[in-house]
Amino acid sequence: MQHINHKSVPPIINIRPEEKLLFTLARQHFQDVHHKAVIDICSSEKIRWENVYLIAVRHQVAPLIYVNLMKCTCIINTIPSDIMKKFQLYCARSIRIYTYREEKIQEILSYSKRNAIDVMMIKGSALAVLVYDHPWYTTPNDVDLIIKHRKENTTEPNKKEMRSIIRGILHCECDYFAHADTLVRGVLEIDFRKIWHDAV
Repeated sequence: MQHINHKSVPPIINIRPEEKLLFTLARQHFQDVHHKAVIDICSSEKIRWENVYLIAVRHQVAPLIYVNLMKCTCIINTIPSDIMKKFQLYCARSIRIYTYREEKIQEILSYSKRNAIDVMMIKGSALAVLVYDHPWYTTPNDVDLIIKHRKENTTEPNKKEMRSIIRGILHCECDYFAHADTLVRGVLEIDFRKIWHDAV
C-alpha cells in the first residue's frame, strides 16, 4: 500500500494558479500545512486576485476563502486592498443573509411544533446545521424543507399559514413528504418512509 505523507499538500497540476490557491483555501479546517501551501503558491505564481474573488463568489465559498486568507497574515499586504474589501463585504452579506434565514426558519419550526407538524431541513439547510462550523461559510441559493404530512392530508389552514411564513424567505422550497430535487424526477429511488422513520 502506498504511504501517504500527511505533512504536505500533494501538488495540484494542470490548473491555473488561482484555482490551485482556491483548492487550498476552501476548507473548514485550515491547518499549518495549508497555510504553508498558500504562501508557496503566492510566492511562486502570479495570482490574479480579481479572478480568485470571482471564482469564489461563483462557487459560493467567498466567506470561507476570506476567513482563511485572513489567517495568512504574511501575504495579506500583497493582496489588492479593493479585493480584500470585496471579500469582507461579501462575508458580511453572507452573515446577514444567514441570520435572516435562520430567524425565518425558526418561525417555521415554531409554527410546526405548535401544530404538531414534522418538518425536515435538507440539502444546504441541513449542511449548515450538521457540517459547517459556521453556517455563513457558504451562501446557499435556497432553503429546502420537507413537511412530513402528505399534501392531501394537510389542512388548508395549515397550508395557508405555512405559505405565508415561507413567503418571507427568499428562495424557499417546501415540499410534502419527499423533495423533488433529491429524487431527480424519479431517477433516484429514495425511501422517504425510512428517512422519516429514522429521523431524530
